[in-house]
Amino acid sequence: MIIDVSTVADQIIPPPLYAGVGIFTPVPEGTVAVASGELHVQSMTTTPGRTAGTAASLAPLGRCVDATRYAGIKFKLKSPTNTSLLFAAFTTVTQFRKPLTVGPIDVEVMVAFYDLAAVLPTGSTLPPGYQFAAHLTGIGLLATAPNTPVDVYIGSVGYY
Repeated sequence: MIIDVSTVADQIIPPPLYAGVGIFTPVPEGTVAVASGELHVQSMTTTPGRTAGTAASLAPLGRCVDATRYAGIKFKLKSPTNTSLLFAAFTTVTQFRKPLTVGPIDVEVMVAFYDLAAVLPTGSTLPPGYQFAAHLTGIGLLATAPNTPVDVYIGSVGYY
């Protein structure tokens, strides 16, 4: 299990505590709480053109996780307001994304590594033979449009 708050009492988590490895952080600003065994993250932005979201570090700064022995990442997800989000896997080189459909009822989401598409500047390519699962630094959920708030409940994040 990467992240599991199922046995943690309901509480608001102050910013200094959610900035570590394994806790989803609102980007660029917002709140994090534990509610009924899930992380409740609300993220918003007032900067024109900025995208809101939430991200969790999987390794200490400057390091990465080798997840090549797994097929992907699974987690429970629901949102009272968002209907679509982008799942992002961050690496030492770039990020890889996949669109997700979201709703107000908890569903188990399974994101296979092979389903993720690299986000690269125009004309750029990945190094030959690059296996991004060997270089994971974090994962996240992003709004699909700028200036759209993100309000999600995330539970039981792990590899499969």
